[in-house]
Amino acid sequence: MLESWGEDPNRELLRAFQVEHLKHGLERGAVDATFQYQAVQETYKADPTVFAQTLSDMIEEDHTDELKRITAPVLLMYGEHDELFPQEEQDAFEEALSASTSVERITLDGAGTVPHWSHYMECAEAILKFLEN
Repeated sequence: MLESWGEDPNRELLRAFQVEHLKHGLERGAVDATFQYQAVQETYKADPTVFAQTLSDMIEEDHTDELKRITAPVLLMYGEHDELFPQEEQDAFEEALSASTSVERITLDGAGTVPHWSHYMECAEAILKFLEN
């Protein structure tokens, strides 16, 4: 989706971004139209160009060296339909955590990029289970 933004993202692209990333939660009834509306309205508070650049920077910035220094156990959660971090990037992220004592990776069926919104119970349960171990 970011590729389609070009040099001049507009409000419609920001709306489409939020709607796309909330669709899995709407389909499951985990979030409602009011939440989606609020998320879109909050996104509109940012300058579209700044929003797009910030998101792009977050995706492009390389923290591999920092990840290699993490020694604590790590829980990684992804949505099955994550459009920002495809499987190959997830694999690279996990590989970069080579110093960690353990890395547990969970892929949530039917979830997109924001599983903590669309699959919040599953996320909470996974976090609690991870912390218990």
